[in-house]
Amino acid sequence: MEKFSIKSIVLKWYYFWCVGSVVVYSEFSHLYMKQLGLSPRQIGFTNLVGVPSLFIPLCLFIGDKFRARKLLVTIGLVFLVVCYFLPLLPLIFSSPAPSCLTSNKSIASRSKHSVNGSVLSINSRYFSTNNFTDNADSARRTEKETSYSENVSRVSKLFLLMVVSKSAFECPHRVVIALADVVTIAYLKGKRANYGAYFMWSHIGGGISIFTVAMLALFIRINICGTEAYGYFTAYIVAGCMVLLSMLSLPWLRYEYDENKTINWSQIKSALCNAHFALMFFILYCTGILVAFQIFWELWYLDGLSASPLIVGIAGLVRRPVLAGWMLLSCELLKRIGELKAICVALFLFAVSFLALSFTRVPWFVLAIDIFQAAAYGLAFCSFTVHFSKAGSKANSGVIRGKSFFNSFPHS
Repeated sequence: MEKFSIKSIVLKWYYFWCVGSVVVYSEFSHLYMKQLGLSPRQIGFTNLVGVPSLFIPLCLFIGDKFRARKLLVTIGLVFLVVCYFLPLLPLIFSSPAPSCLTSNKSIASRSKHSVNGSVLSINSRYFSTNNFTDNADSARRTEKETSYSENVSRVSKLFLLMVVSKSAFECPHRVVIALADVVTIAYLKGKRANYGAYFMWSHIGGGISIFTVAMLALFIRINICGTEAYGYFTAYIVAGCMVLLSMLSLPWLRYEYDENKTINWSQIKSALCNAHFALMFFILYCTGILVAFQIFWELWYLDGLSASPLIVGIAGLVRRPVLAGWMLLSCELLKRIGELKAICVALFLFAVSFLALSFTRVPWFVLAIDIFQAAAYGLAFCSFTVHFSKAGSKANSGVIRGKSFFNSFPHS
């Protein structure tokens, strides 16, 4: 049982609000870009252009070298707020209408509107507790998705803004999470297996915020290209507010440094070039492909099955706490079988869950299958974090954690 302390409360608060904001942003950003008219190929491209991610190990090196980790966290949080509000610019400022043009003949006549003709409306008549997926609504959504297939030019201001905002998001959010993990592992000392009991709070916060955004999207509608759409843009507002709340923990967030050492390059080189850790980095890279579905595409998959925001909200309220529960269970599992065997279990569960997903077309079955996928994600994340924390010392723990984050850069 973890002993009560102010620092443990501060860490859980930070994970709940800060990392929880990353969860809700990642889940809804693709649905929002889809509403604005970006094609799946273009949305995938916004994830691949992660050039700022190359600076993650460098940023953490600076934090380790000059003992400025707390300053890096503060700067990273400020950048996150900016990145969260950038995608809202198309709804605030007017722009030309070419992105509404489409090859669909049946709706081409309605395409003479601005992408950001954003008219918000409070509407509760679509809310029904008896029927989660309305047939008429599904028909409208099918027509809408056809109209959004290839609407935005690859050289348009809208597409470039989405690329810039998504790329800029990658580095700061990974830096602030990596530094949160560093301070948590240092606080736990010999009880590193309990790491999951802390990181689980990020998914509790993420689950609550996903449900909140889904309910807001259900009632707050937006007109895009003359078509009424769910207000998924509210995800950015919620995420920005969550980051601001996480800043309240900064005065109590203290980092430990080795008094006699700064950066030990020989130890870093040994960790990166060691055959064992080189193999583990490769496995982590492959696991990033599997985790990408959980991070970016799970709500997209439900939306593709014509799930309403109510189902999306319930999914977030169920999936993320389930994931948090598996992270909590990982504490005991890591103590009993170790992190390497836990990684093997996670990879097996990933294989089973993805095989099952390939055969289902029912949204509710997706939620059931996700219990196994949540277990895989939770076990893998906690196991890799604990394992790589053993590769370095206090002096270079940030760089090692940053390298593992860079190596697990989500694939899309």
